[in-house]
Amino acid sequence: MLNGIVSRGSILIVDDEPAVAEMLRDIFMAQGYVVDGASNGGDAVMLASLSRPDAVVLDIKLPDTSGAEVLARLHELDPSIAVVMLSGSDDEDMARSLLKAGAMDYIRKPFQFDQLLQAASLAVEVGKARPRRGVVLPFHPDRRRRPQPSTTEPEPVPLAPRLEAHAAPAPRRS
Repeated sequence: MLNGIVSRGSILIVDDEPAVAEMLRDIFMAQGYVVDGASNGGDAVMLASLSRPDAVVLDIKLPDTSGAEVLARLHELDPSIAVVMLSGSDDEDMARSLLKAGAMDYIRKPFQFDQLLQAASLAVEVGKARPRRGVVLPFHPDRRRRPQPSTTEPEPVPLAPRLEAHAAPAPRRS
């Protein structure tokens, strides 16, 4: 439950394209899911380790790593995490290898919203039913909200005195 509303489950969206990530976030939130997002693989693994989502919707191409690598790292963290892969590629071999590596589904961009919703819904149900390993915090996207930076100037830090001023004078040559 989040803000008095019963959630259908939690989804972590991992996509480096802000427009795609925002669109997915809006679609899933409108369907009653609690949604968080990451724009790279490192953040995705960190968020999943802090609060395991029921499902992850993961793009294949990320700026810091591949979706396949993130899938492997997520399953090292917790093999019960349900992952739906998104790709703009028609590479059938890649799709097969990701499904063999543990992805629940592989959806090509551009996708049909109904197809993605059906895959994500199934992934959430599977993820909720699986026992969780090693995660103690409940999934909550507001955890990452950062406080607004302070508008006051920081106090200046005095610099150490110069070493030459304290050094003994050099001997004179005659």
